[in-house]
Amino acid sequence: MAQSIYRPGTFVWLVDKEQRWLSGEVKSFAVAEDGRAAITVKNEQGEETTVKGASKDAGAEEGGLPPLQNTAEFRTINDLTRLPHLNEPSILEVIRNRFSDRCLYTYSGIVLIAVNPFADTTSYYAPDVIRSYIGRSREELDPHLFAVAEEAFSTMERTGKAQSIIVSGESGSGKTESAKYIMRYLASVHGHESTGGSSGSSSIEQQILATNPILEAFGNAKTARNDNSSRFGKYIQILFDDHQRIVGARMRTYLLERSRLTFQQPLEGNYHIFYQLCSGASENDRHNLGLDDATTDFRYLGGMPPQPTQAPYTHDFSATCDALEVVGIGEEKRQAIFQLLAGLLHVGNIEIRSKRDTKDATMDEDDVALLRAAALLGIDAKGFAKCTTAKQIDARGEIFSAARTVAQAIGVRDGVAQYIYSCLFDWLAVRVNSSLLSDTEHLEATFIAVLDIYGFEHFEKNSFEQFCINYANEKLQQQFLSHVFKLDQAEYVEEGIPWNAIDFPDNQPCINLIEGKIGVISLLDEESRLAAGTDTSFVDKLNGQLKMPQNKRIFKDHLHGKTAFKIAHYAGDVSYSVDGFLEKNRGTVPEEHLVLLTDTTNAFLLEVIQTGRASVDERTTTQLSKQDPNAGDAPRRGANRKPTQSSVFKSSLVLLMDTLDRTDVHYIRCIKPNEDKQPWKFQSGHVLDQLRACGVLETVKISRAGYPSRMPYEEFAARYSLLLPRHVTRPYLRDPQRLTTVILQRTIGTGDKYHNGRTKIFLRARTLPVLEGIRTEKQTAAIMKVQTAARGAMTRKRFRRLRAEARAAAELVERVAAGAKAKEAEAAAAVQRDACSPAPGSSSAAAPPGSPPSSFPEGGATLQPDEIPDRPASRLMRRLSSQSSAVGRVISMVIKDKPGEHEDADHLKPSKPSRRSKSKQRPLSRSRDRSPEKPAAPPPPEKDSERRQEEHSSKRRHLSPKGGKRKKFSPAVLLKSRSWKDLRSGGWKTSGELGPLQRAVSQKKTRRSAEARLTQEPVTTPPELKIYNRFMQGKDHTTGP
Repeated sequence: MAQSIYRPGTFVWLVDKEQRWLSGEVKSFAVAEDGRAAITVKNEQGEETTVKGASKDAGAEEGGLPPLQNTAEFRTINDLTRLPHLNEPSILEVIRNRFSDRCLYTYSGIVLIAVNPFADTTSYYAPDVIRSYIGRSREELDPHLFAVAEEAFSTMERTGKAQSIIVSGESGSGKTESAKYIMRYLASVHGHESTGGSSGSSSIEQQILATNPILEAFGNAKTARNDNSSRFGKYIQILFDDHQRIVGARMRTYLLERSRLTFQQPLEGNYHIFYQLCSGASENDRHNLGLDDATTDFRYLGGMPPQPTQAPYTHDFSATCDALEVVGIGEEKRQAIFQLLAGLLHVGNIEIRSKRDTKDATMDEDDVALLRAAALLGIDAKGFAKCTTAKQIDARGEIFSAARTVAQAIGVRDGVAQYIYSCLFDWLAVRVNSSLLSDTEHLEATFIAVLDIYGFEHFEKNSFEQFCINYANEKLQQQFLSHVFKLDQAEYVEEGIPWNAIDFPDNQPCINLIEGKIGVISLLDEESRLAAGTDTSFVDKLNGQLKMPQNKRIFKDHLHGKTAFKIAHYAGDVSYSVDGFLEKNRGTVPEEHLVLLTDTTNAFLLEVIQTGRASVDERTTTQLSKQDPNAGDAPRRGANRKPTQSSVFKSSLVLLMDTLDRTDVHYIRCIKPNEDKQPWKFQSGHVLDQLRACGVLETVKISRAGYPSRMPYEEFAARYSLLLPRHVTRPYLRDPQRLTTVILQRTIGTGDKYHNGRTKIFLRARTLPVLEGIRTEKQTAAIMKVQTAARGAMTRKRFRRLRAEARAAAELVERVAAGAKAKEAEAAAAVQRDACSPAPGSSSAAAPPGSPPSSFPEGGATLQPDEIPDRPASRLMRRLSSQSSAVGRVISMVIKDKPGEHEDADHLKPSKPSRRSKSKQRPLSRSRDRSPEKPAAPPPPEKDSERRQEEHSSKRRHLSPKGGKRKKFSPAVLLKSRSWKDLRSGGWKTSGELGPLQRAVSQKKTRRSAEARLTQEPVTTPPELKIYNRFMQGKDHTTGP
């Protein structure tokens, strides 16, 4: 089998130490004496090598044979699950090629892989890009953060279940920026749509977006791997009501890195807010706060080169102030915050020295830094100096004072500063939450949350903070593995789905080592509560309790076994220095310092301290409520103990995991392409390590081989039964499982696209979007039918009303015309009588016979306005009467659907004289204009055929635009000669009358267009064309007047 695959010319992958994988081409294939396959491959550098493996293997790298390459069309595919040859180098190649094509995102099953380019990516998140993803499914457009956000919203809208988006990755991979853009998309798009862009929606949207610059200023800092590294974790929930409208937000923070305030590694920095304050504050404010000196003059800011005048800090400070204003922190509170920050900087400059000939610490009470710090914080300078250099010991009710060493005093000084800053951060979180929780908070029905937590860290020196951060990442990795692998496989087995188990890296042993009953955290807490506990005794306890055979693979030996320990994490081995572990874990300040701080004259500092203590109490209550109920009286015995930082953090993670388990989780894996933070630089080895650590390969395998979409039979049948006709689904209404099978057979067909479980239907990837598309088409067709029926009923009702008005108008015209004809005959008879007996002495010439009286103008009788009722059709008749229109023209106009709104109103006005002389103009009448004095005699029978031929020739001369005598052709004659029913049924065509009319319409339009071009007059539609079009389109009435 292998020989048919590894033919000469086949492209494969070869292992390389530097680049990890190299491309190669098979040159020959042979079978060795031992039965193993020997493949000669020439790599891309021109070197040939021989690879041996089992001949029965079909290209799997675990069998020893080189992995196969995919063809060119799959090397930039946007979903790794669609790769024909699914292997590690092919995955790496796709991500590298897409990154070279400036495509930052790639799907890996249910996971979105995002590569940080370390460059300006504003165009990737422009407004037009945001609009393109609104309401679109994940398969319709290229992979993007917005596609994941839109998928979370549509899932919440469809199921009503809360959603969580976990953004994970190592430090510097772009997690914070990704979370920021996701929140911006949800708040700006669905926040604006939910309330139609009202002021309330705009306020909530602005407040949600304002949390980013605030949290970045007070919780982010520059590290060796990331210029904007999050030094805390946050879980932000955007709240929605039952109608998917944003009604507020809620934020939860985790483990701020306190030690960064007082100590930073080389080339690292403190929190951004300090540099923003020193750079962006006004000169007067800096003078009042004692910040005139350069940043290097402050001990807490000495970890990185000074940049107080750099433009970005000034701009960021302005953005931070604006964001504080948006969340309701006014100018007075902002000044109080800045005063507190300046006081902490001065605390760091307090000098602590040892007394002469002793190791006891001493502090100069006249120290400028001490006096400035005490003034800004509102505390007693002498009391602070005394509490810092000496500690109080309570021995059975008696209090003794003991001097501290210089190192101990510096630790207490820095601990107080860390405590104040931590309380300030908690106060900011509370204020931000209070502003985000609007008056409509009670309407909360569900939420979409974004988790942005610190990535896995591995520095040259790793301390307590790195231990907690990596512990959190282990918990998130466990949740991911449980969701993607364990739960899926367990559910397949439970539902009876055929499944081949996939081996995946399980980090449960590492979790047990850290948080077990005899684990690192429990031993650390035990040693921290001992008055004689030290860092060295803590390491000794670890080595004594955890160095066992079952932990040999996780808890490894360290060269410096007395000062450090090593743990094998899912992302690599990390060595932790125990220096300061116990003090950081205790995380408390001496009781005498707490009394000193609560007695402050600075009201804002007192408010901050009270908020911080309340937050600690709340976390302690949560911790006790989450303890093992089998522990007996342990919670009561430990209720009076002060909680340690590690125990509080552990309980917070337990609460976070419980929240995530109750939501539908969407995953985004952020990848750092290089260690140098160079724009658009891709280091294959570094990227491959991250892909291995986060289990991307196993994710692709399980997403492709498994069934990522699943739904109970009842829910599936209720949602998709409309895809089939009612007579097909009616027999299976009481059997949802059978109905589900029938629906899938009729829509998807047979095959491996779905599989029936015991209680659920399991669907392959991209099957559910196909069903949703068919369902949308069915719903759209049904909606169009309803709209068609409703519009038809409304149109028929309007037609009947207009037809009744037209009939009434036509009857009125007939009555008026009959009266006018009678008056005309009477007038003609009177003229004849006058002609026979002229008045004596009359000098006026007699009127010609048949002439109408002067009171009746040419073309018909004048209609009196008071004889016509006030209806739309009657208003038209009034206009016709005022313009002395002929009765024939009135009849031709009355049959319109909207008599009051005629489409060609120009002919209602008095017509302009044509180019012909007035003597040749003839009025539009019912019959041809013959002289009453010489009535035409009927032709003899023998000349009847000649007469018809001559009339036909005269009509052709009349219709010809080239010349001949032009005769007036009246459509009213044809209207009166045929019944309305015959006209609708095509009677003109059988009688031969439509042909001349059609030709007349066409030729008259041509002639009038030519005349308009000569005279530059607008072309108007002739009456013949209007009548012809009207009857051919079937818009006229079925019966005549």
